[in-house]
Amino acid sequence: MRNEGTIIPISCVRYGGVLPEWSGLKKNLHVSMKDVITELYREVCRIRTAISTESLGRQCVQYNKIGGSILHVSEVLSKLKNKICGS
Repeated sequence: MRNEGTIIPISCVRYGGVLPEWSGLKKNLHVSMKDVITELYREVCRIRTAISTESLGRQCVQYNKIGGSILHVSEVLSKLKNKICGS
């Protein structure tokens, strides 16, 4: 970040926002922007891994990939609901 021409390392910039309940940073008295960005990046990676559809087989349910390459969780759930409920 810049402050009147001076470069300030992001680890020195204090975070002034509200942390979510799940944040491991809530116990810290002083939280830097670097800490927040690092935690958010890890959480995004964890979520992306958890909702990955890469390993889904297509033997019994045919899925339509969005744009030809991305299979969204909503598409998977909708197709499975239709298969189970017969709609």
